[in-house]
Amino acid sequence: MSVPIATAGRADADRLTRLLSDAFLLGDLADWLVPDLAQRREIYPRYWAIIARHALAGAATVDVTDAGSAAALWYAAGGGEPDLVPGDYDALLASACGRHVDRFAALDRAMHDAYPDRPGYAYLGFVGVTPERQRAGLGAALLDHRHRQLDRAGSAAFLIASSAGSARLYRRLGYRPAGPDIRPGPDAPALYPMLREPRPAT
Repeated sequence: MSVPIATAGRADADRLTRLLSDAFLLGDLADWLVPDLAQRREIYPRYWAIIARHALAGAATVDVTDAGSAAALWYAAGGGEPDLVPGDYDALLASACGRHVDRFAALDRAMHDAYPDRPGYAYLGFVGVTPERQRAGLGAALLDHRHRQLDRAGSAAFLIASSAGSARLYRRLGYRPAGPDIRPGPDAPALYPMLREPRPAT
């Protein structure tokens, strides 16, 4: 499937926020972060606005499909650690998440501890697809687009899959386990660190 792909800019912050809020609203991790769905619907747009604005301010390259139905946020990790959040993140997170902030902070810590101890990899922070377009191949098309560029540059890609189902998808795209599964809390769902080594040109 041929999917036109573009790079999002600062003017796309509101659209990207809505896309990510909708794409990640449901699922085991979402249920753990904010158990009440009505509260989650209020919190997620505030939380994802932090992520979207920082990414579009230059922290990430945001690949989007032409209709804005899917997005992939790629962060460089030149020093071994991606620049995922703004400098005033703690205050912004507390304001956005209220009494649920501890779980979001625990998720951040667990993911931080799983980053590879190697410089120069690309980190796929998030890939989201609007609910009505999920399972249509848009996420895979976005990743294939970026993987071709990473392969030419000889760069590895790292991600943390938020479910066993998404981990299976990433395995089909060349990712392999990159350390033990992680859990941000004793009752939290497992997350799966995965790494894709660059493939030689054929």
